[in-house]
Amino acid sequence: MVKDLGKENAQWVTIEPSQDFNNAVIDVVDGNILMRTTADAPRGRIVKAPLSNPGGANWVTIIPEPDNGVLTSAARSGNGLIVNIEKDAASHPAIY
Repeated sequence: MVKDLGKENAQWVTIEPSQDFNNAVIDVVDGNILMRTTADAPRGRIVKAPLSNPGGANWVTIIPEPDNGVLTSAARSGNGLIVNIEKDAASHPAIY
């Protein structure tokens, strides 16, 4: 769930109602929430959605599921994202 603390009387909004997936909020940028998720991507992907309506139907993939390896983490760095893909028993960081 997410709540826009910049708005008076804002309500909590559900991002993903099921607990079948691993979802982790990375940041909020320009009114969009950035998340790492395993929904429809068992090896992970990065999506964005409007903070006002962050449900799965509004997700846009910005970094797709890797062909090889697992996208295990992501963090904001300046105007980009640093993601970690674990592959062949090693970490492979990448900057987007």
